[in-house]
Amino acid sequence: MAACASQVARDVQGDLSRVSAMLVTGGEMGELIIDQLRAAGLKRLTVLARSRARAEIGARRYDCHSAALEDLTDLLPDTDIVVTSLGAGRNLIDRSVAEAALARRRRRPMLFVDAAIPSDVDPAVNDLDGAFVYSLDDLERIALEGRSSRDRAAEDAESIVGEEIERFRRSTAERNATPAVTALRAHFERVRSDILAETSHPDPALDDATRRLVNRLLHAPSEALRALSAGNDPTALRAEELLRYLFDIESGLPNDRETGAEEEKKS
Repeated sequence: MAACASQVARDVQGDLSRVSAMLVTGGEMGELIIDQLRAAGLKRLTVLARSRARAEIGARRYDCHSAALEDLTDLLPDTDIVVTSLGAGRNLIDRSVAEAALARRRRRPMLFVDAAIPSDVDPAVNDLDGAFVYSLDDLERIALEGRSSRDRAAEDAESIVGEEIERFRRSTAERNATPAVTALRAHFERVRSDILAETSHPDPALDDATRRLVNRLLHAPSEALRALSAGNDPTALRAEELLRYLFDIESGLPNDRETGAEEEKKS
């Protein structure tokens, strides 16, 4: 299972010499996994334990840094791979803690290898974009599926992780398209409001009808733009630039994504 964890880590994070890891030690399996990661190139490691003395023993073994268990939350945003084997009887890392760390990392992927019984990592963490949680059961399943062939085990692990990475990539791409869609809809809404303002008397029926008309007109191009971005289509950027040109939209498209993202948060 330790070898499977190493393969999963390479699939999620790539070159392990470029990433940082954390070991929350308390059991042998966590240390075996770290041994495999070190053999695969991992260099940057921090060891945490229930006691600072235990953490320092682990740090001397791996020639790395140690920290108090209370520092875990502060260290998470700078950690790419988290290996836990404490079995504290409660979730050391729950959804809110992981979500805060991912937000500070701008959703760069994090791998959680939970080798503890009972679990140290809340399974709900796996629902977050950018989070990949593997328990001992997950690793055992990968190992059993590939018992007849090491090559098959590697392929199965790559397939499982690949699907999660693709889901993450598509989700990120769709979010990137949101500022353009928002800017386009805002432009049409301004035009609609200006025309209604020219009428002599407010008409709720006319207001509702024009709003539904705008929504119907923009539905197809909005969905098309999201689909282009989600499919990593190189024409997506050109499509956004064409929208800027056709409708004289000066903000909220690719050249001003940050502004668009901020407007999306406010809404």
